[in-house]
Amino acid sequence: MDTLEKDDFSQKSAIFLNWLRGLQGVRVSTKIHIADMRSRAAGRGIVAIEDIEVNEALLSIPCSDLLTVQNSDLPKRIPNAFDGLDHWTSLVLVMIYEAGRGEDSKWWPYLQLLPTEFDTLMYWTPAELAELQGSLVLDKIGKDDANRLFIESLLPVVQDHAHLFGIFASAFQNVSAKGTLLELAHRMATLIMAYAFDITYNDDSDEDSLDDSSTLGDLPKAMIPLADLFNAEGEKMNAHLVQQDDSMRMIASKAITKGQEIFNDYGERPRSDLLRRYGYITDSAKKWDLVELSRTAVIQIASDHHKLSERERNERLQSFNDWNDCEDCYELHRQPPGQKFGFEFVLMLLVYTFVMDRDSFRSAKSAGKVPNDLRLNLDMALALKKIIIWHMNTYQTSLAEDAVLLQYSALERRVRMAVEIRLGEKEILATALQYVEKRLVALNPPLSLSSQSKELPEQGSAAKKRRL
Repeated sequence: MDTLEKDDFSQKSAIFLNWLRGLQGVRVSTKIHIADMRSRAAGRGIVAIEDIEVNEALLSIPCSDLLTVQNSDLPKRIPNAFDGLDHWTSLVLVMIYEAGRGEDSKWWPYLQLLPTEFDTLMYWTPAELAELQGSLVLDKIGKDDANRLFIESLLPVVQDHAHLFGIFASAFQNVSAKGTLLELAHRMATLIMAYAFDITYNDDSDEDSLDDSSTLGDLPKAMIPLADLFNAEGEKMNAHLVQQDDSMRMIASKAITKGQEIFNDYGERPRSDLLRRYGYITDSAKKWDLVELSRTAVIQIASDHHKLSERERNERLQSFNDWNDCEDCYELHRQPPGQKFGFEFVLMLLVYTFVMDRDSFRSAKSAGKVPNDLRLNLDMALALKKIIIWHMNTYQTSLAEDAVLLQYSALERRVRMAVEIRLGEKEILATALQYVEKRLVALNPPLSLSSQSKELPEQGSAAKKRRL
């Protein structure tokens, strides 16, 4: 990093902080400082420069100063443009508008501070994404769906009202309009994903905790200057954001000593979700790792246990939907130290629905229910073993190979994060497989596990060759 780049980074931080402190009603503690965290790939962060007491206010900012759809004048200028847009897409449009206005935008010093380069999965190359093969996090990126949404909902708006979008006006008026919009919309959407907060209200209290944006499009979104510079790292959380009257306040939830970084709370997120949403992972989030099993694969493998016909499979799926909500995937979680592994009831129920014999299914369908105290039986254990092994074979590398890869210090950052994710998933699958193997011995002692060894996933290059 050269001196000019470092000076520009610091200058933008200083200009932003001066702007924020100059807004009427905004209060920023003199005990905090915007620090340069680029040496650990964390951008900016907030550090205490004096000791801070528990419940001490670090930031208070009026709702009128948040970057929201309601606070921008764009809805007044083209009100019909927001018809049919959800909260998330509306804020994307507003942020493009405010960025296009440049220094005429109230939030220009804030917008200048926000990153333009990202490590979120939306920005990974196909080769980089291939490192995550086997993880269902790939199904959550949704780039094609986002492209369709932006083209159908926002492209007509920016083309019809190009003159309102300042420095982007000329691009929106020529053949580059589509490409410019997609580039800007993805940038703004990524910023919302990583930094925006859902504004929620609780009628029973005049003070409500706020969480970062969790479900796109369902609640109003707010970009809260400075609040989004507080990084998050699992159990290190020592501050939280609350709504009080007409202001947002960042409050110290613990005593903080001089020199400590101040962390907000992003919730208990697995590392795969941190990577998808924020573009980084932390060791402290490893405890929340999980594996997602595809519903389609679970049903297919479980159905093969009794060679169910397509009609029988559909009948059982309908019954399962009557008994329980059907989800796209089912989770296996990393167990805390000392806690025994176990499958979630809903996965057990799904497998049981498709492996029970035909007479048992007819009885269950007639009764309209299945046992509430469902226990792992032999048929279920055999099916679950096949499901786990099938999923282990969807990865390109073995658990042992990934462990070796992580020993290489020169491993590129994105590749290293991908290896960490898939290794964590394989560790959970290995634990699940070990659990099922033990249950099989208990359920059917004569069954030789060595005779089933041919079902275990092949390792290394032989496995890759077989899957080609």
